[in-house]
Amino acid sequence: MPRPTGLKIDTSALHHNLALIRRLAPHSKTWALVKANAYGHRIDVVLPHLRTTTGFAVCDVEQGVELRKTGWQGPVLIVDGTYNRSDLYAVEEHTLTLAVQTEEQLRLLELARFAKPIYIEVTVANRNGILGFHPNELRDVIERVKRVEAIRSTALYGRIDATTKDERKREVIEFSETVSGLKGDRSYGGSAEIIDQPRAMPDWVRAGVILYGASPASAPGTSALGGFLPVMRFVSKVVCIRDVASASTTGSRWGGARKIGVVACGYADGYPDTAAVGTPVAIDGIVTRVLERVSMDTIVVDLDPCPGVHVGSEVELWGQHVSVDLVAAHSGTTASRLLSSVSSRLPLEIV
Repeated sequence: MPRPTGLKIDTSALHHNLALIRRLAPHSKTWALVKANAYGHRIDVVLPHLRTTTGFAVCDVEQGVELRKTGWQGPVLIVDGTYNRSDLYAVEEHTLTLAVQTEEQLRLLELARFAKPIYIEVTVANRNGILGFHPNELRDVIERVKRVEAIRSTALYGRIDATTKDERKREVIEFSETVSGLKGDRSYGGSAEIIDQPRAMPDWVRAGVILYGASPASAPGTSALGGFLPVMRFVSKVVCIRDVASASTTGSRWGGARKIGVVACGYADGYPDTAAVGTPVAIDGIVTRVLERVSMDTIVVDLDPCPGVHVGSEVELWGQHVSVDLVAAHSGTTASRLLSSVSSRLPLEIV
């Protein structure tokens, strides 16, 4: 028998979130980010439900080629660009849009010879940024791009790394001033900027983790407030129940007599081993907590708040009753990291 741990993917929530992004940015085109195997949701599962997006964004050229093989003919953005000359010919053959964010990537374009038009997106760094071209470099970069005859379209993307809403607004203003007077579509930031500034959207928006109903690292806890719904439920079952006496070693460790349960899920499945004692889980819809450090294959939880619990009761590690944002906050990490770290070996059910 297989372990009872798995994923449940709510495709109606995916449709809802994409529609909500469109309402927040009605005049913008949308890049749907499907990096990291669609943030752990499995790219083959989500693609059929996101085909009304304007374009897809992936990490590298190989992923872009795989996306073309599914029959998608719309725009595909390679957000990390490439550092390999041979990749440029795949970019040309499959009509991929290539991010250019370093001097080395720009030189590759200058040295290559193309038979077909090439589409690029130049990354503009913010004042503290590492990747991207800084404002004092940008005009020269654009002139060099113009001399590459095959390049037919040049978009401009502004990196936004700030962690507060006011700082993000400042970086957006700085980007707009930097690219003023330059031709090309504008795009900046990602999920946080969609939530922050629905009345000041650029030509393109990048819909990342909010597409899957979770919050970006720079704006934790904002997805639910914005009306986004969780797409993934990470679930397992109670496989063992014990009543622990207050006089026992384990009882004293947990503050007295207590009913405890063992859940068939651990860090090998993708649950964070950094989850603190007290991290919430839901059993049959009732929220309770993790009682001790997560092991490779199991989690010990408090069953006192769950009077009807039995072996086989469903445990939600995150999803509808316990948000992945909340688990991330208790684990010292981000929602996108948690979603992307779920084991690909887990069975998946579409609901």
